[in-house]
Amino acid sequence: MKRIARKLFPKLYLFLALVKYEVYDEYMDLKKNNLCMVSLYKYIINYFFYGATPIEFNFLNFRNLNRLGKNNFVTMRRNRKIEKYNDPKAKEILCAKEKFNNYFSEFIKRKWIYITPETTYAEIENFYNSLTEKRFIIKPNSKYYGLGISIGTTMEEFKEQIKVGEIIVEEIVKNHECIAQLNPTSLNTIRVVTALDNNNIPHIVAMTLRTGGKGEVIDNARGGGSFYHIDKETGIVDSQGYDTSCNSYTLHPTSNIVMPGYKIPRFEEVIQYSKKLALKLPKARFVGWDIAVTDDGIEVIEGNHAPGANIMQSDKVGVYKIVKGYLDK
Repeated sequence: MKRIARKLFPKLYLFLALVKYEVYDEYMDLKKNNLCMVSLYKYIINYFFYGATPIEFNFLNFRNLNRLGKNNFVTMRRNRKIEKYNDPKAKEILCAKEKFNNYFSEFIKRKWIYITPETTYAEIENFYNSLTEKRFIIKPNSKYYGLGISIGTTMEEFKEQIKVGEIIVEEIVKNHECIAQLNPTSLNTIRVVTALDNNNIPHIVAMTLRTGGKGEVIDNARGGGSFYHIDKETGIVDSQGYDTSCNSYTLHPTSNIVMPGYKIPRFEEVIQYSKKLALKLPKARFVGWDIAVTDDGIEVIEGNHAPGANIMQSDKVGVYKIVKGYLDK
């Protein structure tokens, strides 16, 4: 029956599959934690007309917005439409960490190695011995949301990765001391969203500081982290922060540092660096770059071809029309 439905009504079948994955599953997760703001029916209606998942509906305050207000926001389905401005081959570079690190090698200072079942113990030992500090980060080559990321310290842990295959192992990148103090266990990054117009001019759409949760290795919000909107003109955090459950934070939950008014170090360098990244891969016209600020400078960690709506609009001000304006310019 599913096969027949897929052939006869492919678009309807795809939409219903997305409703199951992006609406119903999220709704059930919210319901378990008593976080539902409206009924499943209303979540589905908003997904159909505005493309917002239940988590986006909650975070972006859709319950209090009219039609015009909702139309200002990038949402899951609108993000998918914007993705069409990115060439498929450029997206491949952004999706695979090994391809990304090779393509953007001039921007990457950290040591790294791509491990496959063909990687030899000698190659692993040479890399491990080259590390000044015997700690490394292990990343699945093609996963999202920080899934599968861990820290290793021993040669035995390193060699185990050969059995897994398609793993990136990287030297640990250390934050600038001002950013490290927010949450010392994670690499806290700045998500910089860029849009490249038809004249090949890069524009900064949004900037957000992402920090890990207490004791966590990753700064991803889905891994317990919190995020804070940055004024792209001044480099200053200009609003309270949030997590994926819509809890708000004036004080950082790990360090108790007051976040509104917090100044990002090397801010101008981050801006110029991000624009250079956008120009390096011009066929990816809409990208969210994860940037680390270190004591030695700036370093890109990865690029996202569909930057998350909530992170991008962490001040709860919609940027959909701004993005479209740049891309259609």
